[in-house]
Amino acid sequence: EPRPTTTTTAAAGASAAEASPAAAATTAEAAEAAASPSVLSELQQIRQRHHAKYREREEAAEREEEERREAAVREEQERHDAEMAEKLAREEDEARRLQLEADEEHARQLAEQLNPGATDHPMQPLR
Repeated sequence: EPRPTTTTTAAAGASAAEASPAAAATTAEAAEAAASPSVLSELQQIRQRHHAKYREREEAAEREEEERREAAVREEQERHDAEMAEKLAREEDEARRLQLEADEEHARQLAEQLNPGATDHPMQPLR
């Protein structure tokens, strides 16, 4: 004979427990919804602070990179200026040397013209 099925207390408790999580979830959602504005607000503030710090770090990194680029440009310009100053100094020295040689030659020519037969006393080199 088949036995009639009866619900035991444990089974009834399980059914109630199964129904209870849904009810508990609804209650938790309601409680969370009530707390949500403050929690969401707090999370939003945390996010904003984090984003502000991130922006500050990014801006600082950009400033540092710009300073490095400017320093590199300055160093390159200083190197170029030093090379140009050295080149100019060499050119000026060479121009002075050539002018001195031209002046010495001109002085010899004048001495020859003024004293045509005075080869006994040649001019001393100025070098």
